[in-house]
Order: sequence, then C-alpha cells, then structure tokens
Amino acid sequence: MSFVYNSRLQPSTPPAQAESELVENVSELLDIMNRAGEEVNSLEAQIATKETALLLSTCCLERLQETLRERTGGAFDVALPFFAAEDQLRVARLRREELEDELGAVLEDLSVAQGELRVAETAVGFGAHDVSLDAATSSALLMASERACAQKRRRESCERAVADCSRELQEALCRVPLAEQGAGSAAIKRAKPFVPQWRAAQVDVDGDRAALDELVRLSVAAKSHHRAAMRALEEISTSVHELRRGGPVDRTRTKSVIDNALLMELRPSSFCSGSSTCSKGSYSSEASKERQQSAVAVMRQRFALARQRRRDRAFDTAVQQFSQGVFSTPSCGHRPARRSRRRDRFTGKQLSGGIGSEILSCS
Repeated sequence: MSFVYNSRLQPSTPPAQAESELVENVSELLDIMNRAGEEVNSLEAQIATKETALLLSTCCLERLQETLRERTGGAFDVALPFFAAEDQLRVARLRREELEDELGAVLEDLSVAQGELRVAETAVGFGAHDVSLDAATSSALLMASERACAQKRRRESCERAVADCSRELQEALCRVPLAEQGAGSAAIKRAKPFVPQWRAAQVDVDGDRAALDELVRLSVAAKSHHRAAMRALEEISTSVHELRRGGPVDRTRTKSVIDNALLMELRPSSFCSGSSTCSKGSYSSEASKERQQSAVAVMRQRFALARQRRRDRAFDTAVQQFSQGVFSTPSCGHRPARRSRRRDRFTGKQLSGGIGSEILSCS
C-alpha cells in the first residue's frame, strides 16, 4: 500500500480514495496508543511501589548490619570483605558455567547452519564454471549463508564473553585468600554465624533493585510505543489536511511512520533487555526488510480481524436491542469522536478537529 500523491510520478489518485487510504490504520493506531498509555500508567504505579520496597529493604539491610556490628564487636565489618569476595567468586563460577553452556548451544547451531549451507551449495553446483540460479535457489543459498555467518558471529561473541568471565573468575580466586588474610581467622569465625542472615537481606535488596530496573525498562519501551503511535496519528492528520487543501502528500514518509508504529507493537518488550551475553547476529538488510514487511502484513491482518469482530458484536447488539424494542444505531466498532483540546502552535487558538475527531470522521 502506497500513500504518495504526486501527479508527476504516477497517475493521480482520487482524493476520496487517497484519504481513505490515509485513515485506514487510524483505529489500530488509537488502540496501540491506548494500550501503551494504560501500560505506562500501570508500570508507573508498580515502579512507585517497587521504589518503596527497595527503600525498605535497604533500610532493613543497614539496620541489620548495625545490629551485627554491635553483636560481634566490629568483627563483622572486618570480615565483610572476605564474605563479599566469596560471593563474587560464587557468582563468577555460576556465570562461567552459564556461558559455557551457551557456547555449546551456539556451536551446535553453527554446525547445523554449516550443514545447511553445504547442502545449498551442493544443490546449486557451487564452484562450477557455469552456474545459473533461479530466484528460489538464490534465496535459499543467501539465507543459508546469512545463517552461517550469524552463528559464526555468535560463536565469536560467546568466546569473548567466556574469556572475559574466565579472567574475572581468576581475579576472584586471587582476591579470596588476600581478603581472608586481611580479615583474620578470628574475625571470620566470630562473624560467620551471622552471614546467612546478612546474605538473605542482601538478596532482597538485589532482587528489588533488579525488579525496579526491569520495570523502568518496560516503562521506557511502553512510552516509546505511545510516542510512535501519536507521531503516526499526527502524520496522518497533517497528510489529511494537506490533501484537503490540494497540496502534495508524501505517502512514502506517512507509510514509513505508520509501519514503524505497527512494528513496535509487534516487537517483544524484552528485545532490549540485554540479558543474553552472546549476540544473536543480524541478517542482511534485504532479509530484515522482508521480515518487517511480513510483520506489518500480519499486524494489518490481525487488526482487520479485530475490527470485523467488533462490527459483528455491534450488529448482534443492535439485533438484540431491536428484538427487545430498544432502537439504537450500532457503532460498527468505532469509538465516538472526542472533543479536541489541541491548539494551533502558531496562533494558540483551539482547533475544532484533531486526530481523535476529524480523522475518525473521515473513516
């Protein structure tokens, strides 16, 4: 679907048809914006609650440390670097095991990808002097090559991560005896019975801090979805006004803004969490463009089905009301137009129509 209205490049599109194409995705974008707004409100409330929980757990940890300091006569503070070094060593070992498992999985995926590439090369007679490829064979060879290259990049990234973690593990192994020597066996022995209690309080603080960071990340992603949908609606509104005034409309720009908002809705919220150390790799720009186009098509189909279901429910409601003697006009799945509160950025006057009212009336 294309939105450019330019008579010099192609035959002119009738204004009514062009306007209908422009407002085609308004209801979907409004749904995205409303859902993102609700998610932002919910996440902000959870963030406030989690900040309070983090403050309480931090206060409990500080109070516990003061209590242990008094009960051990200062031995706990002296032995604390040793126990912290032990914790760092334990975390480094667990991290090393996780990375080694991940590297093993990546090596298996690389072996499979290389096997698929060899099969594709054999099918096309790779290395021969005269090779002719049709579109399907060329696409299969390209995708197999991209998968093999992506798995090689993942392997290199995982190998670097394993090397870094091995270095950190070696440093942690060296710190433990130094910390033990600095603390002294007497202080360690006196503070050791209270270490499990201190570690449990520290785990609570770390868990609350990690949960707060995750909520903040999700809130940032939801706000990005909301801004993208609002930007798409504003772009549609501007294009509709330009079209009604008879001016040129850049449909390529409008389509790009709309597709970006729809694609952001398809992307999972955890895409930027950074939880995986090894990079997954990326395909070529052509393959990425194909995936984006297919994702947009799936999104449009989903919204079309949802719109049809809303219309069916509205029709069933109207039939039921008619049978009961209550006469009302079904809404056909559209929301009632809201009174706009937008103001002109130059004059400061309130606009009579905006994204919520004028665009919906166009559809």
